[in-house]
Amino acid sequence: MTQIPDKLATADIQLLLSRQQGLLWLVQQLPDMAWLKDASGRYLACNRRFEAFAGVSRQAIIGQSDTMVLGPQQAAALSQADIAALAAEEPLSSQQWLVSAEDGQRILLEIVTTPLQAEDGVFGVLGTARDITRQYLSDLALRASQDRFRAIFENTDALAIQGYAPDGTVLYWNHASEALYGYSAAEALGRTLFELIIPPPARAHVEAEVAWMFRERRGVPAARLGLQHKDGHIVQVYSSHAMVESPQSGLTLFCLDIDLTALVRAEAAWRDSERRYRVLFDASGDGIFVLHGQIIVDCNQAAAEIFHCEQADLTGMSLEALSPLRQDGGVSSRQLLGSYLHPDSDSPARRFEWRHLRRDGSEFDAEWIVTAVEIAAVPHCLVSFRDITEKKKSAQLIWEQANFDSLTGLPNRHRFLDRFALELRKSERSNGQLALLFIDLDHFKEVNDTLGHRAGDLLLKEAALRLLGCLRETDTVARLGGDEFTIVISDMDSEQSLERVTQQVLQRLAAPFCLGDEQVYVSASIGITLFPQDGDNIDVLQRNADQAMYAAKKAGRNGYCYYAAMPRASLA
Repeated sequence: MTQIPDKLATADIQLLLSRQQGLLWLVQQLPDMAWLKDASGRYLACNRRFEAFAGVSRQAIIGQSDTMVLGPQQAAALSQADIAALAAEEPLSSQQWLVSAEDGQRILLEIVTTPLQAEDGVFGVLGTARDITRQYLSDLALRASQDRFRAIFENTDALAIQGYAPDGTVLYWNHASEALYGYSAAEALGRTLFELIIPPPARAHVEAEVAWMFRERRGVPAARLGLQHKDGHIVQVYSSHAMVESPQSGLTLFCLDIDLTALVRAEAAWRDSERRYRVLFDASGDGIFVLHGQIIVDCNQAAAEIFHCEQADLTGMSLEALSPLRQDGGVSSRQLLGSYLHPDSDSPARRFEWRHLRRDGSEFDAEWIVTAVEIAAVPHCLVSFRDITEKKKSAQLIWEQANFDSLTGLPNRHRFLDRFALELRKSERSNGQLALLFIDLDHFKEVNDTLGHRAGDLLLKEAALRLLGCLRETDTVARLGGDEFTIVISDMDSEQSLERVTQQVLQRLAAPFCLGDEQVYVSASIGITLFPQDGDNIDVLQRNADQAMYAAKKAGRNGYCYYAAMPRASLA
């Protein structure tokens, strides 16, 4: 126990201390700051916490007043607390922000001042002070957080929040709940959720679930629910549940509801769109593949019919498995697929032709229209296709009819002119020579008139085969009509080689033709013109060869004549 200084050791003080030995001991034991003063405001005792706060030792504090040992602000605060407690004659509590001499920090103290009375009146005061700075700041932060969350809950339009007591009574109803269910907070508070938003057929079930949640102290899993609006219509919501316990309100069930009205409408629109898409998808006369990479993830009935199988047979297969190893032109199907099916949503639809392979080994040609699409944010390809095998056959037939003689299979006049023009350009570029032979069959009219057109046709067919047998693959033989043929010999290396070809033609055409039971003989008259010696364009060269052929006929037939060797008089 701290000793009282000699200057205070009067009989009265000694008497006071003898009465209050227990108080002095108590001051030393208190965990908070504690001090004991006499009625005049002088310190009789203090503990170590108060020493640290004052910044001086107990020896310097005992017997002194507040102004002698404390700073001005500290002294004023404690003196005012003493005066107020003594005036009230009862313990008083106050809070003061003061600076601690221990570390110079400003702290919040909760000060309790208690007047000490004896039979002969007040003999002093007992003071305690507790540092509540941390608690105050924590409470302040908590209140700020609560205010922020309350503001969020009250002002958010997306999340309807309600709080319910164990019997279902509404304890909390935010702004979004008002908008979602049509009841104002004033209308909802004090009523039960069962009568407000639970459809009558579901009330017994919901009452049981609410009872279970309070009993188990946990919410049921979040779910999609149909709850009742004030006007009676059903509102689709996604509802989550949480049990929250607090000292003030005990256990409370909070429901957090998200309005699904827009989502329900969007889902309905999507289903309607999906139905329309599926109808169009399945009703299309063209085959349709939906591809992820090269894998078919969906197809329509038309695709299955084109491939002579079921839809389920195609789903999951790769396009490579439905293709021969190589496409027209010899390019690998795998290589082409990698370039054709590269998704690019910014590109327009692309068209290709593709050779497909059915499971039975048959092949067909298809025309593709490839479009890049996104399905659930994943790149896909939509391939619309149709079998164009017959179309290509028809196109090929039309082309052949336009370019080839139907009787002999040789190029016709149109095809001959194209090939002749091509060979002329090549010879011009290479400074090469080219020969044009104009051939007319001798005595063909007599065969036709005597034995008939059928025999004449047989003779023309055989003559065409004989002419083909005389030429290289790079040369061209054509039938211009009737019994007139032409030969274009390109890249001619010498006139001697031309002579050999011409002699071979004459010999083969002079050999007998077996026309059924008849054997006939014909020969040929050939006119020859050379490029570039005799002319440099198609019209001139054709005219030259024709004139040379007539010169060969006049010379006795079964022979040939060069345009350059014709008498000049015949050219006049």
